[in-house]
Amino acid sequence: MDNVNYTGFSLINMISWVISIAAVYGVYQLLEKKFVKEHVSKPSLEIEKIGDKDL
Repeated sequence: MDNVNYTGFSLINMISWVISIAAVYGVYQLLEKKFVKEHVSKPSLEIEKIGDKDL
């Protein structure tokens, strides 16, 4: 039998963690940009608030 320790921190394990975190961060940034563009292109909430102001 091979004596392999799967619970330790190996270089490949750390690299896979870094890649996973980078992938999640990249998807987060992509979605954040998408929602910002969507908010700018659909300012319906701001238009509704204009009528609520007391002059």
